[in-house]
Amino acid sequence: MENLDSFNATAVYPYSIVTSSGSSHQHAPPGLAASDLPLNFSSHDQEDSEQLWELFPNTRRDYLPGSQIDDKQKWNKCRLLSLPKEIRLHIWEHVLTNPSIPELAVWIIRKPSSPLYKLTHPPPPLFGTRLEPSRRSPVNTMILLANRFIYEEALPVLYSTANFIPGDLEGLWPLFTNTLSPYARSCIRRIRLFSPLNNGTRHGNDRSRAFFHWAVTCAQVALLSNTLREVEIYGDWSIFEVRSNHRALLYPLCKIKTKKKFYPIGSRAECHPELQNMFKQFLAEAGEELKRSASVREANAKAARSPLRTVRPRHDATKLIEPMHALIGYSMEDWCRFAEENLKRIDRDLSSVKGIQQFEKELSEHSRSAQNRNDAITTPQESSPTAEEWDMVSMKSGAFTPRARSFSMLSTTSKEEWVDTVSTLVAKEDVGNGDTSDGDSEGWEYVEK
Repeated sequence: MENLDSFNATAVYPYSIVTSSGSSHQHAPPGLAASDLPLNFSSHDQEDSEQLWELFPNTRRDYLPGSQIDDKQKWNKCRLLSLPKEIRLHIWEHVLTNPSIPELAVWIIRKPSSPLYKLTHPPPPLFGTRLEPSRRSPVNTMILLANRFIYEEALPVLYSTANFIPGDLEGLWPLFTNTLSPYARSCIRRIRLFSPLNNGTRHGNDRSRAFFHWAVTCAQVALLSNTLREVEIYGDWSIFEVRSNHRALLYPLCKIKTKKKFYPIGSRAECHPELQNMFKQFLAEAGEELKRSASVREANAKAARSPLRTVRPRHDATKLIEPMHALIGYSMEDWCRFAEENLKRIDRDLSSVKGIQQFEKELSEHSRSAQNRNDAITTPQESSPTAEEWDMVSMKSGAFTPRARSFSMLSTTSKEEWVDTVSTLVAKEDVGNGDTSDGDSEGWEYVEK
């Protein structure tokens, strides 16, 4: 009984402060949140603590904070905490876990809000927890409130067999984790997620909304990757058989840097090793695609940070602006003197003129290209024309002259100048001479065809 008295006095309620009126106020260890004990659902916890005070009433007087202890009162040594750590861990396991339940499912469920409240305000996000399977006997977690040492050593034992399951993907997980202390969040070892289309949430035909909440939940779970040991994915395998769903399903899972397993709904993975292998293969392919995309983004970002070659550096622009400002203040005399100096410098040394080398280079290239074009053009040799290439026409006429003209009324009426409107021949002809050929009376020349 003395050992039990010392254990309850120093280990269970060292944070109880007794006032002058005899009432006590219990204080949790620093850093402990009110909901750090989600597995504490025993309604007999408060009754057990009250019975404990009745069994050991002297603890209120014998164990007080240091400010209220006189010289005659001293703290007794805690024999429980003096035990080796291995033995203490077995004690915490015996007190906080149930050997008959190797795996305890902690469901995080959404509580329904008041229908009347929805008429004026959006439903507030409320959640609760449910244990499966339900425990046959209550487990008292009040020992975690004893002090910080017991809390930090025993809480991982309590969470070691718990598998946390958000009932839906629409923001329940961050609501739950925000109520836990940072140390309690680091003690979570296993999480179970349901695939976007198998989590019981009704999205109608809007599949994008389900995949959006899936990606957000995976990103929130990824914050615990350093302490998580396993993430279970429950769902229908037919979703993964559709290649178009791989990007929305697997890319968010790749952000969680821990072991991941797929469990078909209603069965265990040990019964489906082929599905496990295919799931790992899909995750590996998605991881490689993410790495390639990340390398492309990094290369594009590096190229965007590097200065363009066509853009002058800032210091070069400053060098150009300063001489321009200096030229604005020159007078006409200064300009004339400046021009004379430039002309003299050009006469002395033409190579000192800025841009003269580039000009000479372009001029030589232009001259070579022009010479090449001229060489490519070949002039045809002149050849003496032959008789077949020439037509014999009259020098007085614009067309062929017939060998003999028939006698017409036009030749008898007038011996003056006449115009043949058909052949457009203009000439003075002496019809009375009766020439039968123009070869002796007119001059002829060869015209090239």
